[in-house]
Amino acid sequence: AAGDAKALGLPLWVGEFGGPPASDSTILAQHYGQQESRRIGGTLWLWKENANDSIANTFWGVYGPPFTGKDRRGAAQPERVRRTSRVYPLVTEGTLLRATSNPFTGAATVSATAHRVPSGDRRQATVVDVPAVFHGRIRVTGASYSIVNRSGDREVWLYPRGGKYVLRVVPAR
Repeated sequence: AAGDAKALGLPLWVGEFGGPPASDSTILAQHYGQQESRRIGGTLWLWKENANDSIANTFWGVYGPPFTGKDRRGAAQPERVRRTSRVYPLVTEGTLLRATSNPFTGAATVSATAHRVPSGDRRQATVVDVPAVFHGRIRVTGASYSIVNRSGDREVWLYPRGGKYVLRVVPAR
């Protein structure tokens, strides 16, 4: 799929992937690694998110037991939330070169190249979401930036100076 998308000059997005939390350290970790190495976006499959009628505690999403209440939505599962958290650009000015995240160490890197964007010009800015599980310091080279706090997450607005620019989340010690 990655080869076909490249040959056709089209973006690639994985519509559904996932599995039970017991396979997170193997299947899900490898899947995220492949997506990041190829700069492919996607979404975790939320099959059985509100519990299964025949296997009451089965879930594949970020919510799991206990499934209580009228909607039986379940409770956020902290390790699943951590595993699925990624630092990623919502909008990229220029060409994305790399976007990698390790929610267990708290390290992440997003790099791209772009023409110069005047500081504060939000119409042309790159916007990167930094989920709450990434507590470290944000370091930026090749761009000016501003940070907006969004209920624990951080939204970083980057204004490239022209050429390569890099955002790093450096783990807290």
